[in-house]
Amino acid sequence: MKKMNKFLTALILIILPIIDINTLAVAQETETAISGTKQVFRFEDYPVSVEQVSVVKKPILSTRLAKQYKTAITTAMEQPVNFAGYYRVVTWGCGTDCRGFAIINKLTGKTYTLPGVEYVAGVMGNDEERLEYKENSRLFVITGSKNDKKEGKFYYLWSKEELKLLATFLLEKQDFSD
Repeated sequence: MKKMNKFLTALILIILPIIDINTLAVAQETETAISGTKQVFRFEDYPVSVEQVSVVKKPILSTRLAKQYKTAITTAMEQPVNFAGYYRVVTWGCGTDCRGFAIINKLTGKTYTLPGVEYVAGVMGNDEERLEYKENSRLFVITGSKNDKKEGKFYYLWSKEELKLLATFLLEKQDFSD
């Protein structure tokens, strides 16, 4: 068994430099499930300066989802910055315990959505916020089920024009069985 673990460790060290960050996130999820340890991602570890944007731009709706929620996005343009320095996260309901969202650059009006994610739904036994973000941080956290397909706690880092996945962890759930 020890020889197998050493072999797997050596294999990971050889492969690790050539895998992308999304593959790494899956590896972290697996390690978390096995070891019970969890890397802590904190908003304060990804700081940005907050800019007050007073000019209201017309939103640039560049994705199908953004065009579908044009009214919500246009209304949100008048609201203050709430994410990553000069961005505004706009959310809309899509049913009970379900959220859709877009990210608006308040300086340019460009609107971003997360490719492949229409909505984030709640998961039975987990009552955490579906979306977490702060005006002075680039960290963005999704907790729940993305499009009712993959559930987890997803940590993303905003990188100018996209959310880049840092890690995915299994959700903590309450057990309701007696």
